[in-house]
Amino acid sequence: MPNLDLSPKSAATYRILRAVLLSRDPFYQIDISKTAKASASQASRVLRWMMEHGHAQRQPDGKYRVRNAAGMVISAIPYQRAMKHALHASINLRGSRREIIEALVRAGGVLCLESALEEYGEFFRADRICIYHQEPGALMKKLEADEGGIVPVSIYLPDLPLDGDVEKRRRTTRFRTVLDLACDGRIYTAKELVETLWGVRIE
Repeated sequence: MPNLDLSPKSAATYRILRAVLLSRDPFYQIDISKTAKASASQASRVLRWMMEHGHAQRQPDGKYRVRNAAGMVISAIPYQRAMKHALHASINLRGSRREIIEALVRAGGVLCLESALEEYGEFFRADRICIYHQEPGALMKKLEADEGGIVPVSIYLPDLPLDGDVEKRRRTTRFRTVLDLACDGRIYTAKELVETLWGVRIE
């Protein structure tokens, strides 16, 4: 994805992409700017990039329409963003899985990846606990006394802003969960969420 920066410093770019990809109806550029709290020039740059790469088109009335939003999330964005780069540490903790999850959330963790997905579906069961935490180093120190168990925990430092992407103060939203799973090479686990968000079935 050349010329479209999705690093932490480009929070506005991410907000624009999120607003655009979640828009079910055609929209004006000014509407996206307001929704994403971004400047007109920032919105224009993202929309121009999307049109150049076939992800959006401008209609005769001046509105924009996204083409295959699911495809962009599943294929285009993961081209330059990988969750492994945000991974701070992986550890094994003692205790029951449920107790560990709730303790991590109380400590400021936000369930992400498979752990967030697990909360959105009745049947999916994750084989590890995944969380975002703004201060993973400090959290690791608190967890030292509980290390040595059999419950795997992966701790990620947010590489993209979490503002607007957290639900019930405990898990990433459906959109962020799908995006993160796509960027972790696990989009196959999120088929139901993809269909919920965009009405698209993936195989």
